[in-house]
Amino acid sequence: MNEQINLYLTEIILTILAILTVLIKNWFEQLRRKVLVYLEMKTTKEQRKVLGILAEEAFALAESAAKDLDGVRKLVLATEWLVSKAKKCGIDISAEDARATIERAWLLDKRTSGSMLH
Repeated sequence: MNEQINLYLTEIILTILAILTVLIKNWFEQLRRKVLVYLEMKTTKEQRKVLGILAEEAFALAESAAKDLDGVRKLVLATEWLVSKAKKCGIDISAEDARATIERAWLLDKRTSGSMLH
């Protein structure tokens, strides 16, 4: 009789441990997902800051170093420069996204100073 009770207790304890293991594993998985989301959001936020700064620099480069070029050529020059600099910073950006970022910097500059890409 004592052996049967020990067998039942062992089964109950093993079942409880198995359930706890599954619960802990699920909890760690949820925690891992939250950490990954947080890191992705933080990285994206930091990358946006860097891209904003680089876009301003690209715009300034196009305005000052390529005064003889028309607006479209300045934008191409600034876009190429931004994509290159972003890649060196470990940020993969398409030319289209780089152009949009530069145009945003241009609009912000236009609002504050009234200058335009010509």
